[in-house]
Amino acid sequence: MKPSVSVVITTYNQAPYIAETVLSALNQTYPHLEVIVVDDGSTDETGARLAPFRDRVALVRQENQGVAASRNTGVRAAKGELIAFLDGDDLWEPDKLDVQVAAYQAHPGSGLIAVDACVFSGAEVLTKSTLPWSTTLSAGDGAVSTGRFHDDLLRDQLICTTSQVMIPARVLKAVGLEQRADHHPNQLSGGQQQRVAIARSLINNPSILLADEPTGNLDTRTSIEVMDIFQRLNKERGITVLLITHEQDIAEYGTRIVQFRDGQVIADRPVTTRREAQHELAALPEAAVV
Repeated sequence: MKPSVSVVITTYNQAPYIAETVLSALNQTYPHLEVIVVDDGSTDETGARLAPFRDRVALVRQENQGVAASRNTGVRAAKGELIAFLDGDDLWEPDKLDVQVAAYQAHPGSGLIAVDACVFSGAEVLTKSTLPWSTTLSAGDGAVSTGRFHDDLLRDQLICTTSQVMIPARVLKAVGLEQRADHHPNQLSGGQQQRVAIARSLINNPSILLADEPTGNLDTRTSIEVMDIFQRLNKERGITVLLITHEQDIAEYGTRIVQFRDGQVIADRPVTTRREAQHELAALPEAAVV
């Protein structure tokens, strides 16, 4: 069965372009999709240009909050297995989603699927290709390259626009990052950065996760939230989590504790009274939002 795709279009005062952008999404050759348009409080004619599409797309209008918040709004509304982003002044080739879905089905463990792009102004093509194929991106077969590109993404801006990107919804939802899909590392809290690390580790559907002091610099609530993720991954996916910690209370979230001293095992015992992070979170007072 073909996966469903949620197209999230974000726009703010892009009246001259938005209709053509929406049409490029609606005219995709891939049929299993929904189109969500988030108007981030436009003050020009964007709303009027979107009106003819009301029976074909889901329109969400919000007060101006910026493009990151707009994408988060779209992600929350999305129902698809895959989420594809499109900026309100960009265009897609008709087979763009077909190409990405085929790549995802061929490599279902992928956590991000990006296509090449060109930069244009009117009828003039300014940049034919934006992907720097001289990096390890060139290591794949034919037109599809797969691998771990984390280091490349840190060194260079390999992806010039979010309109190139498709993300499996499971990657965001598994670690509670649906509302942070568009944020950079320096825009994330310590706990959110830990969730990103967990999300990266889940990309290849591992049977074992190694977590080295994952709660070392986190407050109590965030530590419990991270441990809740690990417990859910163990219960729901059968993933074995090997967690290293110096904190006895954190160790008690596990099912077995192996204790070392000076490189030697001095104890190996089951946890008879296991702490349940989900229950502890439910008992905590609501966090204040400032």
